Amino acid sequence: MSLSELLSDWTPSPEVGQGLALLALLYFLAVGPLRNQVAPAEPFPSRQAGWFLASLAVLYLAVGSPLDAIAERYLFSLHMVQHNLLMWTFPPLFLRGLPSWLLRPFLEFAPVRWAVRTFTRPVVALALFTLVFTVWHIPALYELTLRDRSVHFLEHALILGTSLLFWWPILSPLPEIPRIHYGQQMLYAVASMIAQTPVFFYLTFVGSVHYPTYARAIRIVRLTPLEDQQLGGILMKVVGGLVAFAIFAQAFWAWYRKEAGSRWK
Repeated sequence: MSLSELLSDWTPSPEVGQGLALLALLYFLAVGPLRNQVAPAEPFPSRQAGWFLASLAVLYLAVGSPLDAIAERYLFSLHMVQHNLLMWTFPPLFLRGLPSWLLRPFLEFAPVRWAVRTFTRPVVALALFTLVFTVWHIPALYELTLRDRSVHFLEHALILGTSLLFWWPILSPLPEIPRIHYGQQMLYAVASMIAQTPVFFYLTFVGSVHYPTYARAIRIVRLTPLEDQQLGGILMKVVGGLVAFAIFAQAFWAWYRKEAGSRWK
């Protein structure tokens, strides 16, 4: 069986589809009929609703499409594509889709307010994000995720959760827990790129296949198991680097425009 045949064998995952449909239903109930109870003066957030739906589409592509099965059984490099979607694509779309007035009531609960303020601090968020990403690439744990669906679900849940924490200091939708300064965003981007280097080096330059599942897998593309692993490491680093550059460049440009505008006032 070839990669193209596997990708075309699209058997929808009912659990993933039902979960995302429920999430979409709750969101549209909150921003629609229930909006008058939460924030009666606010209009329907049509643009943010679009971002939110886009985030659910990305999440379905990552864990509900044939990509999930191929990544789990055949190709380490596609597993890294899946993780890139979970870390770099879903979270910014999801956070952009959340109106501040929808989140604000949760801050009335002291434990929630404490947790959000604590775990979205840049140093804490980046440390947790890096720790989770690194630990799940330890061969014994990685192989366990491929054998046990519940552990695999836990892995993805932790990656999603810590990725949302990572993005919060840059895209916070709540003024009460604001985004960090542009200069800090630039440093944050550089730090995130450096933090991924050990895993990248381990996957790409240590000349052995670390994960037996992929060493034994049927070859559906013209890549050896080692080449597949190295490609996965490169994809991880290149995409992470591009995201870090985009964060850095956007923060630099926004800071420049702010400073240039203040000079003309």
